[in-house]
Amino acid sequence: MRRDVITKVNGFQTMDGAGVRISRVLGLNTTRDFDPFLLLDSYDSTNPAEYQAGFPGTPCRGMELITYVKKGTMRHRDNLGNDTTIESGEVQWMTACSGILHTEAFLPADHLVGVQIWLNVMNDEKMDDPDYHIIRNSDIEEISFEGGNIRLLAGCYEDREGYKGKHQPFDMYDVSLDSGASVSIPVPDFASVMIFSFSGEIRVGGTPVEARSAAKLSQGDVIEIAADSDADFLVLSSVETGERVVWGNTVIMTSERDVETAYKELEKGTFFKKQK
Repeated sequence: MRRDVITKVNGFQTMDGAGVRISRVLGLNTTRDFDPFLLLDSYDSTNPAEYQAGFPGTPCRGMELITYVKKGTMRHRDNLGNDTTIESGEVQWMTACSGILHTEAFLPADHLVGVQIWLNVMNDEKMDDPDYHIIRNSDIEEISFEGGNIRLLAGCYEDREGYKGKHQPFDMYDVSLDSGASVSIPVPDFASVMIFSFSGEIRVGGTPVEARSAAKLSQGDVIEIAADSDADFLVLSSVETGERVVWGNTVIMTSERDVETAYKELEKGTFFKKQK
């Protein structure tokens, strides 16, 4: 059965971190409709002054943060001892769970393009150990077809397998389509599936999805996508948690008490359960 668009969200421009211009596409008001996708921030700039300030030390708990640097370079540091650089086409997979403190900085580039996605974690796994992994270009399989290409950034695509996280299942495809081309993408019929469009004009099951917008799809086992111009977009697939979501800025729990506990631990210096 074909999946269709059931809701669309357009991003809005805002500033975050120490002064990074982003397009916030998903957030507090979309949590229920896009479960388990909590947040999606998009970066698209040719002006380093809009992003060089980066993100200072930020304590996170209760989710996974997945950053795809489509174009550009990002430097990451955290309290687990990681100090790494993520290049164009690569993915950073950071599992916050019980708690991680990290900084991010984008290096000057001709064109910075990317997204950060917050993926929820089930309540009984939120206090698991934090973890960190980079999906390098050499780990990413490319699948070519007439009129386009799919990069298997994470998860599975038909009989192909990419990197898999330890918590929610998560499939992530970066798809390019030539103008006039189309593609049918199989997905599990039980999954929660959304599309984020980087650029170009696409139609999903006949419904237009504009650049820098997200579309949540109905149930089904195939997505039919056509491009009215050269287009690049992400297909994201996971499983709904069905759980209550309580936001405490960068702390995502299922009760107000757990959020309060997290901030009391920050004050006491007991927030980070695992660090170098």
